[in-house]
Amino acid sequence: MIDAAEVKHMSVGERLEAMELLWDSLVPSVNEAGSPAWHGGSSSSEAC
Repeated sequence: MIDAAEVKHMSVGERLEAMELLWDSLVPSVNEAGSPAWHGGSSSSEAC
């Protein structure tokens, strides 16, 4: 596991790459997590 001190020593590019890897790893489990209660189930098209 990486800790916060190690992240602070990473370059901006390295941190962005790590963040992209994290997001990509979360995509398959989005349906498992569901929407938060505060989201209210509205679609993004209704916000426009």
